[in-house]
Amino acid sequence: MRLQRKRKADTDSLVRFRGQAEKLYDAINSRWSSKCMCTYTHQANLCLDFQADYEKRNHSTFKLVFTFETSIPGTNASWQACPVEIETVDIATATKPGNGSLIPSIIIHSDNVKQHHWDCLGRAPSINNLCTALKSFPNSDCIGVLHSKFAQHHLHTLRLPTASRAEKRHSLQELLEAQGTTFHVNEKCTLALTLASAVYYLHDTPWLEETWDLNDICILNSSVLSDQTYISREFPSNPKPTASSQRIAIIKNRFVFALGVALLEMSYGKPIQSFEIADDLESGRRTNFTDFLIAQRLANGLRTRELPNYATAVQRCVLCNFETSVFSLDDDDFRERFYQGVLVPLKKDYEYVIAQTTT
Repeated sequence: MRLQRKRKADTDSLVRFRGQAEKLYDAINSRWSSKCMCTYTHQANLCLDFQADYEKRNHSTFKLVFTFETSIPGTNASWQACPVEIETVDIATATKPGNGSLIPSIIIHSDNVKQHHWDCLGRAPSINNLCTALKSFPNSDCIGVLHSKFAQHHLHTLRLPTASRAEKRHSLQELLEAQGTTFHVNEKCTLALTLASAVYYLHDTPWLEETWDLNDICILNSSVLSDQTYISREFPSNPKPTASSQRIAIIKNRFVFALGVALLEMSYGKPIQSFEIADDLESGRRTNFTDFLIAQRLANGLRTRELPNYATAVQRCVLCNFETSVFSLDDDDFRERFYQGVLVPLKKDYEYVIAQTTT
């Protein structure tokens, strides 16, 4: 009974966090997808610094860096990179923060000092035009509140001693494709745990699509959070329809398979397509099974080049080998198996390499 109660509490917490993350995305998208007059593509980079422990709060705290895509020569954005901290609370519990039921929430936060931003919520201005509000950065600590139908999103300036106003995104895919780029073992273990946590906490939200890859994960050059990894989303003024992708039965869970592919590419230092051989093709042509066959072969050879826990986690992700017949992360049993079979081993590797580098 204690295990069932704990599982229910974890499920409720995860559902609440994912719901608040989705509401935050929708609030940003509603301001930028069609209403904004800017001709640039807006970018929201969500920091993937997940703390392991839950806190008994009725809201979730997110860190983001808002940026512009300014690849057009001779153009200037109306505001520069803005690192912000956002507290999201459901409307039902927004009237009196800190009271009500003590519901665990996942915190994306790397500061040791807790901020008490709710003190200024009553006088915080309402944000209708997000770009206009960000132009005042960092003149004001409290930027304002993004109101949506079911939640309030309280924005504050995030100030750190190494603050920089010149941000440039570099996706992990770009780093892989750069000649001679490799990941050090501590970087690899840190990234692996970070990406597995992102799948666990953000699956099936607009922040993380089923077909995500290393192009969606980035670091920010000379960033105020230069040691952090981000999941990056773009909000063009004229969004294009999302292309549909074909499902194949051999891939039981596409979020988890994409994680396996990402970990393989970080290990081998190249996209998996670089390892294509004739046996992966049908009559010399790629099929829907080609990437799976490549990933399966590479995963089988991983034990000779990686720590055992890393290799085991990758094999489980690629083959979806969790000894169960249900493969949805919305299922409590499968999610727990994914946590124990992937996150726990990767966390052990992370703790091991960090201990080695600090001794």
